[in-house]
Amino acid sequence: MVKRSLKVASYNVRYDPKAQPLYVQAAKKMFVKSEGLEKSWCERRLWLTDQVKWESPDIIGFQEPLHPQVEDLSSLLGAEYDWRGVGRNDGKKAGEYVPIFWRRDRFELVGEPEYFWLSPTPHIPGSKGWDAQLTRMCNLIRLRDLLSPSSPPIVVMNTHFDHLGIVARYESGKMIREKIAAQGDTLVLFVGDLNSVEEEEGYRVLTGNKYVGSLKGHPKEVKDVEGLKFIDARHEVPLSPDGGENMSRPLGDQHTFTGFGIEKDAEWKVIDFVMIADNGVVSAKPPPSSTPQRDAERKEQKEKPKWGVKRFGIVDSLVSEEGEGKGKKTKSQWRISDHRMVVAVLEIEE
Repeated sequence: MVKRSLKVASYNVRYDPKAQPLYVQAAKKMFVKSEGLEKSWCERRLWLTDQVKWESPDIIGFQEPLHPQVEDLSSLLGAEYDWRGVGRNDGKKAGEYVPIFWRRDRFELVGEPEYFWLSPTPHIPGSKGWDAQLTRMCNLIRLRDLLSPSSPPIVVMNTHFDHLGIVARYESGKMIREKIAAQGDTLVLFVGDLNSVEEEEGYRVLTGNKYVGSLKGHPKEVKDVEGLKFIDARHEVPLSPDGGENMSRPLGDQHTFTGFGIEKDAEWKVIDFVMIADNGVVSAKPPPSSTPQRDAERKEQKEKPKWGVKRFGIVDSLVSEEGEGKGKKTKSQWRISDHRMVVAVLEIEE
C-alpha cells in the first residue's frame, strides 16, 4: 500500500480597497503605510504569501481579495501555483474574489470553473439572496491529481458566506449541500469563511447536525435537508494524548477570526473551515494503517481505500518586529490578516 497525502488550506486575507498590485506601486514609487492596528495590504502581502509558501498547501482557497490583491497573490506565490476565480459583483473583475490556488506540479485543471451566486438566482452575477447584506458567491473547480491520474478529478469549492444574514447563511448551506449531490463518487473539498459559528444554523445544515452534541450549549438540531453532508476536518482529526503517529491536539489556538487586535477578546471566534463531503470516499476517522493482514482483508472484501483527515491546525497571524527609533530599541506586534489560515492534511492508502 502506498500513502498519498493532500494539504488543503483556507485563508481570509482581508480586502483592501486601496490596494494596488506590486508592479503598479513599484512603477509609481508608492508605498501606503497605515496607522492603527490594521496594516495596509502593501505592508501585509509579503508576510502573508511567505506564510503560505512556508505551509506549502497543495490547494488553498482565499477569501476577500480584490482584483489587485489577487494579482499580487498570483505573482508573489509564483509559477508554482495556478488559480481560477472572478469578482463577485460582475463575474469578471469587480468586487471580492473567492479564488482557488493549486500547485501546478500536483494538479491540472479539468474543464472550466463553475461560478454560482448564493441567491435564488445563482447564475446571475452579482445577485444577492435572502437577508444577505452583500453579494456572495461560490467557486467550484475540478482538479486531476497527477499522482493518481486515473482517479476521478477532485472537486474543490471555496466560498464566503454573508456576515449579517442568518437566513442567507442557512440557505447558502442548503445550496452547497444540493450542489455536492451532483459531484459523484469523488473527493469533494469545501473551504471558506462561513461567518457562522458551529452553534449556528449555517454550520449545522452543512454538517447535518453531526456535531451538535459536542457544541457549546448543546443547541437543538436544525431542520436538516436530504442528501449528502460534510464532515468538518477540525472534528475528525485523530488525536493521541501521548503523541506517537497522531497529533496530541490540533495545532494552534483554534479561533480563526481574531480581528486586528493583539490580545484575545470576546470577538474571537471559529468561522473558517475545511470540510469534506461525506459521500463514501472519506472516512469519518482515518482507516487503520496498512498491515499485511489489513491489506489482505481489504482485497478480499473488495474494500475501496478512503481518504481520512490526518493533521489539522490553525496558523497564527501575529507578527513581532524589532527595530530602533530615537536611539532606543522598539518592538511592535501586528497581524497579517484579521483571520488565521486553516490547514488540514488528508491521507489515503492505496
